Amino acid sequence: MELDGLPAKSIALIKAYYRSTTARVLVDKILSQSFEIRSGVRQGCILSHILFNYAIDWILRKALHGSGGV
Repeated sequence: MELDGLPAKSIALIKAYYRSTTARVLVDKILSQSFEIRSGVRQGCILSHILFNYAIDWILRKALHGSGGV
């Protein structure tokens, strides 16, 4: 993102938003212990589709213009 010109402050804000994300699961009316989410994007988050599209765009650029694939 930095190499594409996104300001460092914006990158820091995105990282902070996704850092220390936790979840709990409800199964048969029993709530699990909290666990850390280490990858992926938040469901329903307005940033999710933007980050996904950015990642796909990066992969395509590397595959089409790079030397030897991703």
